[in-house]
Amino acid sequence: MRHISALIIKFLMIGIVMGIVQGFWSGWPFSTILITTVLMTFVSYIVGDLWILPMSTNLTASSADLGISWIGIWVMGSLLLNAPVFVIGPFISAFVIAVGEWFFHIYVMSKILHLSPKGAPLA
Repeated sequence: MRHISALIIKFLMIGIVMGIVQGFWSGWPFSTILITTVLMTFVSYIVGDLWILPMSTNLTASSADLGISWIGIWVMGSLLLNAPVFVIGPFISAFVIAVGEWFFHIYVMSKILHLSPKGAPLA
């Protein structure tokens, strides 16, 4: 159940950022935003939060999430829109998501992985 709540929080965070940046600024349709948000939620949760974060630092995991989000949003947008997507919109979305991920990782470390901010197991 704890993973479900974390996925919901992550989905809402990514969805809000995507809706604002890609929806209002870039004019992406809702379906493209929704599909991209779902995919990015699962990929970045598995890779960034469950794989990279436990064996590294919050900065490393947040940086990885920046790269994953930037490339993922750019590629998914290009595929789903069937048109070239300028890299600046996905980068802005990815940067804001990475900032949110910094705080999300603190939650994941304590509530999901039961690790202290230094990576040591909580008693």
